[in-house]
Amino acid sequence: MKVEIRNSLTRADCDSAVELSTLLFESAYSDNEIRMLHASSLGCKAGIKLYSVVDELTSFGGANPIGQFARIFPSSLSDQKLESGWFALDALQSMLKPGVVIGSGDRIGDDSRNPGSVLYTDRTEDANSYAFFISMSVIGGTLSRYGNPNAGGGYSQGANLPWTTRAAVIADTSGTACGIAAGFLNYFDSFSAIQSLLPSSASGPISAMLTAIQAPIVDGVTGIPVHPCNNMGGLEYCKLQVSAAECELAKIRLRYRASCSETAAIGHFAAGMIQCINALWL
Repeated sequence: MKVEIRNSLTRADCDSAVELSTLLFESAYSDNEIRMLHASSLGCKAGIKLYSVVDELTSFGGANPIGQFARIFPSSLSDQKLESGWFALDALQSMLKPGVVIGSGDRIGDDSRNPGSVLYTDRTEDANSYAFFISMSVIGGTLSRYGNPNAGGGYSQGANLPWTTRAAVIADTSGTACGIAAGFLNYFDSFSAIQSLLPSSASGPISAMLTAIQAPIVDGVTGIPVHPCNNMGGLEYCKLQVSAAECELAKIRLRYRASCSETAAIGHFAAGMIQCINALWL
């Protein structure tokens, strides 16, 4: 069946690849090779074409980096691109290094055949490399669907993302609010993991794009007190609601796209990140 999956990917028959890889991924035979095949099949459906995406990133000129995600990975409610990105990231988070012992607070998917970790340091190099592109598809798909980007204006934001409080994050039964917050964190993590592997021609422009968004978003979430994203979200707001220890754990756990309903703190962090995205996406 692995040969059939690879043949389907070669033909860009994403639906067949996903159908076949799902059977293996959910079976007792699942291993890291199958997990990568499944993630690749879902990535195909999410619209990832590695060479064209790398070309887009290396030609990045510095203007509106968040808008570029929406441009590169368009999605609408009538397709399954965004959802495919979510499930691909799940598969990649289960690609663990041999012998890794996952901390109890870092485990995800315990009720599946493919348990994983929220920590990129627990995962294989291949998983982190592909997660860089998958996480971009998750970010871009969400922004494209819900941010109403202006294609004629540099893909500037046409509408604020609505999930700016924990209540709004939890009320979002689609999981999109938590998914985009997790997508950004996995994007930052995966770049940290693969930066040394990139050729200089690619590393420079990609690093510039990441630098342009990492500090504003991460600072807002991790609690710079004067940061504009600290209204009703982020670390400082979180510590007013629950214990500081719970808030610190939430910063890590949010890397799992379905974590926001686990504790109040995680939902606060997701809301803080979305406030930052709204403030930064111009």
